[in-house]
Amino acid sequence: MIAGSVVAEKVLEQATKSLWDEPNSRGRCARSISAALIAYAAGDSFGVSYEYHGEKIPVDTLHIGPRRKRAGENGPLEIDDSWPLGGVSDDTMLSLLTIFAMEKGEASKSGVEFLNSLRRNLPTLRGLGPTTRAALGFELREIEKAMIATGKLVIGNTNGGMMRTALIGLAYDSSEETARREMITELTLATHKDAKAVDCAVLASRLYSDATSNGSENSLISLLNDELSKIQSPTPEVSTGVKNLDRWSPPEEGISLDPLETLSAVYWTVTHAESALDSYRIACELGGDTDTVAALATGLLAA
Repeated sequence: MIAGSVVAEKVLEQATKSLWDEPNSRGRCARSISAALIAYAAGDSFGVSYEYHGEKIPVDTLHIGPRRKRAGENGPLEIDDSWPLGGVSDDTMLSLLTIFAMEKGEASKSGVEFLNSLRRNLPTLRGLGPTTRAALGFELREIEKAMIATGKLVIGNTNGGMMRTALIGLAYDSSEETARREMITELTLATHKDAKAVDCAVLASRLYSDATSNGSENSLISLLNDELSKIQSPTPEVSTGVKNLDRWSPPEEGISLDPLETLSAVYWTVTHAESALDSYRIACELGGDTDTVAALATGLLAA
């Protein structure tokens, strides 16, 4: 709770002052932001024990199990003793670094500061994705090289940029949408250069921005389509994906690192969940990148 309050204040201090002039409005905003941040981190922590199991498994919402990793590409799942029980992944840690790197009105400077902060904090980061590691000059893992060779992974076009910048939307009112897009774009490009990854990050940030201002007043579909219309030259795949989002269904093999598939899974989870706890269950039962979907979906639901 203390960490959530500190980060909420960081976001609040950069939110539009005119929107929060009334003490009651500021209090409501603070509660919304704190709830989103805590739900996001909890979703990340809950989701890591279900990610990439190779098959979809029933989720016990009353129990956070240990994180498991596969011994080799086709080996058995084994408990990851290096991962603390209930510990968050890079999803939460990189989101916090991104929030603290952000300085309103200084989009380019914020992107540079994020990269510098990322390098400073490397010893404490767990679970960095392939695009982020590549941006830092790290060698890819053998399994990642194999995924690239088969087209299952494209460096720069993964969900990590969206994952760590979505919460930045909490700091922007609808009157600041241009500034929000500029900030999200620069912060995403620090590691993720693909236009599709940037488009999805901007779209996700719109959902968080609107959630703080309007709660559940607006439908996610209408928000995403409106935001899509304001993105300059959106990628065709993202345009088609958003327009067909209400017909999307989860893939049997689980949610991949693809940013559009992840955004679609977030939409699916939020629109099917009856509560935050139910959101964790639904996200994790989708399989694949469960921590990212659980964090993004439940943070949005709680805002």
